This record gives sequence, structure tokens and C-alpha cells, in this order.
Amino acid sequence: FPVTIHHPFATREQVDYFNNGKLQMLFASGNVVYLLDRTGRYVNPYPKKIAKLVELGPKVYRSGDSFMIMLLHTDNTLGLYDKECRPVQTWTDIEVEETIKEFPELIEVGGNKYWVLRTQLKTRIYTINGMEVTTALGNSSLLPTTPIKRSSGHEVEVRRADGIEIRLNLETREIKKL
Repeated sequence: FPVTIHHPFATREQVDYFNNGKLQMLFASGNVVYLLDRTGRYVNPYPKKIAKLVELGPKVYRSGDSFMIMLLHTDNTLGLYDKECRPVQTWTDIEVEETIKEFPELIEVGGNKYWVLRTQLKTRIYTINGMEVTTALGNSSLLPTTPIKRSSGHEVEVRRADGIEIRLNLETREIKKL
């Protein structure tokens, strides 16, 4: 590489930044996100300095002709960025007590998108903007391995940590035992 990287990086993603069929390499090191073309040159507007150090990522989520970038920061928060690596304005960073070890899955239910974050202790579901839906469970939680089965409309069938199966409406947060 003709580019000097000052911190190690482990994760890289290939993206088609210009939607022209040519791939570039996206990766993070320290608190900088890089996008390099196939010859190792920076792609404008990269490199981008961000406010927090990166623990893991980037993880790219494609959305039509564009994409979003998720980064796990060293303070155990998940941040979401647009393709120019600007924080998504409507996004609220996801913070949990237990250590996040992998990125959430992006699912679609009832025409809306949701993040499913699994940790060693439990599964949490968030709106596309990072607001937790599973707070509706109160003192209960979802099993870390619970399948998420789309039911009808905005509802999913899931299993709580106590083994009880429920139907959770992701829009209204209404809970029904099965």
C-alpha cells in the first residue's frame, strides 16, 4: 500500500462507492476510516477521522444503491454512519452492559427495518434508528439464541429467557403469550 496505517485493522469490506461496478476497500484503524481504490489510493472524501476509536468494523449494510457503515467502538457502543462516514443524524448509538462481540442482523418486519443484536446474555431488538423495542419486556429478556419468526404485520414470535414463547409487536410493543 502507498498509504501508511498507524494502527492495526482486522476487518475490511469491499464496497462499490460510485455504483460503477468497481470495488473499493473500506476499513478502520484507530479512529480513522479509510476507503482505498484497487491501486491503494484514497477515495475522496476518505480518510475520515471519527470521534471514537474503533474496536471492530466496519460492517456494511446495503440499502438500495447506497450503504450504511456500522462500527463497534472501544467504549462498547455501536455507531451508524452514512456512506461518507458521517454519523446518521436520526441514529442513537446502541449501548449495552455486556460486551458486544458481533454486529447486529438487519431484518425487515411489516415493511420496517429492525436491528437484532445478540450477546452472550440476551437478544435485543432495535428500530432502524437505534431505539430498543425489547424494553417492552420489562424485567424479562429474550434468549440469546431465540429464533425470530415473522408472524403477521409488525409481529414476531420469540422466546423469553424463562422459556415462554411470545408474540411481540415491534410497532406497538404489545406482548401476547403463545
